[in-house]
Amino acid sequence: MKDQLVPELRFSEFEGEWERRTLNHFLSVIKTKNKDGKFKRNQVLSVAAEAGVVNQIEYHGRSYAGKSLLPYNVVEVGDLVYTKSPLKAYPYGIVKKNSTKAGVVSTLYAVYRPKSTVSATFVDYYFYLPSNANRYLKPLVNIGAKNDMKVNNATVLTGKVVYPTLPEQQKIANFLSLVDQRLAVAQVKIEALEKWKSSISNRLFTEINQYDKIKLGTISKMFSGGTPESTRRELYVGIIPFIKSGEISQTTTKYKISEEALNQSSAKMVKEGDLLYALYGATSGETSIAKISGAINQAVLCIRSDCDTQFLCQFLRYNKERIVTKYLQGGQGNLSAKIVKSIKVPNLEKSEQTRIATILTSIDARIAAAQKEVTGWENWKRGLLQKLLV
Repeated sequence: MKDQLVPELRFSEFEGEWERRTLNHFLSVIKTKNKDGKFKRNQVLSVAAEAGVVNQIEYHGRSYAGKSLLPYNVVEVGDLVYTKSPLKAYPYGIVKKNSTKAGVVSTLYAVYRPKSTVSATFVDYYFYLPSNANRYLKPLVNIGAKNDMKVNNATVLTGKVVYPTLPEQQKIANFLSLVDQRLAVAQVKIEALEKWKSSISNRLFTEINQYDKIKLGTISKMFSGGTPESTRRELYVGIIPFIKSGEISQTTTKYKISEEALNQSSAKMVKEGDLLYALYGATSGETSIAKISGAINQAVLCIRSDCDTQFLCQFLRYNKERIVTKYLQGGQGNLSAKIVKSIKVPNLEKSEQTRIATILTSIDARIAAAQKEVTGWENWKRGLLQKLLV
């Protein structure tokens, strides 16, 4: 890779090798401070891995800025921002172009301005792939004892990159921007479908709320599982999917256990089509119909009910926030089978349950199709980036 100076995929009108140069040939360090207080708290910017440079309040719903914004760095539209904060896929930080509005960032960020030799959008795409960003930044960044990054803003620009001429940069950037536009259309489609489903769900569940209610425990059989001894590795070499609370909607699991593990623990088998309910952790209150047969641990509750399974799944999803708020105040504690058994559901005829479930699951199918489309565009974009860049 060190000697590669031509991308795998290239537009036909360009030829010749790309040039290897230090990044400071293309970018300059910007040290403009908000000394005059021109930029206010509602103009503080942050950097997100996927969304890029965003308005902090609009994106996060609140401001994380310090008391004074005077030392903050000014970011103009078209500038590039490097955040010295580790993320899972980007342990050495991320570089993003500001495509929105001018604003300020804290001193934890570095601001760079593109020279006439480079397209800022091209640089943004270059650092989009974690492999590119990490390969470039790793030799330059020192990670401190507190997982903080110790690197001078100018030092960040001393690494070498392989870039084409400006016209080819612009051609690549324009093409990838078209891909992003198609991706954005697909994402908007998902948002519209989710908003539509929310509206339909509100109407349907408000209508049936007037019906008599019955406790879920009186019309259901429920059980949770357990965990085989974690110190016995041989128990985790098998063919039985071991479904944890974060995996109740997935078709694969991180671990598989053996028959011995199942027999020697309180783990219990569930079938594809069973209703699974997450009791513990970050996924508390999430509900899904099992897509595979496997064993569950103590954080997963299996519900086999007289209700239409799809209807009950939709009902519990719709009421998740209410249930979690009521029983897990302040985010403390766990849900339990006792709590779930006490949940009251409208006592509808099964045919009515099925009618409601059919309406909502049909929207879910359209959302899933749109999500698949987004995933397809995202995968294609990553593939293009790998082939269009060196």
